[in-house]
Amino acid sequence: MDALIWPGVVVIVAIAAMFIFRTPLSDLISRTSGASKDGITFVRGQEGQATPKDTLSFKDLMEIPINSSVLAREKFIKEKFHEFNLKSEDEKISVLIRSLALVQLELEYRNISSLIFGSQMRLLVSLAGSPSASKLEKASAIFEEAKTRFPDIHKNRKLEEWLEFLVNTGLVLKNKDEIDISQYGSDFLKFIVDVRLAYERIG
Repeated sequence: MDALIWPGVVVIVAIAAMFIFRTPLSDLISRTSGASKDGITFVRGQEGQATPKDTLSFKDLMEIPINSSVLAREKFIKEKFHEFNLKSEDEKISVLIRSLALVQLELEYRNISSLIFGSQMRLLVSLAGSPSASKLEKASAIFEEAKTRFPDIHKNRKLEEWLEFLVNTGLVLKNKDEIDISQYGSDFLKFIVDVRLAYERIG
């Protein structure tokens, strides 16, 4: 039964993540301009455009509609917290913040995993295996191969659009004619392995 404490924490912090913070995941969703059998398309945010920031008070947060199962799990977490050797409120907050960060990251990675093409995944793996940044020609070669293997998916797609997904999600860093995997991208690949999601996928 003790093992249920962390799934409980996940439920609570996931709610907080959805309503308090505006993560890269929500930014990605807001940039979605279309979805079809050919995949997901995104629009790049305007340079210098400020993103409105909503703020919620404690009262607002606690009045967010939730179901009885969440309330029951919240009660369970509060009871279990008394059994932890946490010496202060600051320690409790630190534990919850760490849990929130883990939940946010997993939500982002799972969302990216559901959208990413197999060819984009192959580029990430190739970049991860390179000792330094690579020329754009590497991405171009992988993309052209994908167009040959999956013409129905990529026939109307350009290299820039294909690469934009990786750049906008933060998986890849692009500097003029060079690209490299980011730390976020490397951690994404590790996440794929840790949770045993498929590397091989279409597109």
